[in-house]
Amino acid sequence: SVNLTETTSKAYLRAKITVSVEGGTDSGSVQTQFNSAIATLANTSGWYLVDGYFYYTNTPSSTTDTVLAEAASGAPIQFLNGTFNLPTTWDNDMANVKVSFSVTVEAMQSIIHNGNTRLTKVGEVAPKFDEAAAQPAA
Repeated sequence: SVNLTETTSKAYLRAKITVSVEGGTDSGSVQTQFNSAIATLANTSGWYLVDGYFYYTNTPSSTTDTVLAEAASGAPIQFLNGTFNLPTTWDNDMANVKVSFSVTVEAMQSIIHNGNTRLTKVGEVAPKFDEAAAQPAA
């Protein structure tokens, strides 16, 4: 779950699950399989996968036109709730492979403007998240 402190402004949220594969398997394929397996758990909590990130949204949609939800301080916002099974299509090629994953959640104040237009859709806000992530830490 994600917790915003009491003094936090309303925020847009996105999360990324990064998979690390050791042992000679195509990590891109494993990443895709993890995202697919986890998407069902995330979707039931209002998070939808768009271009490799799970966005907290108002509507059940995985397009760049999806409107983001404003997260507020108070009750925790569930990201994943439940269990998921590793892909059942794995065979002996995966027998000696070590797979690990990490979850990163980003928050950005939801009052983002481009001129006089307030940005609310995944496709509009994603570049702002990317720009903020590229900035060196203070």
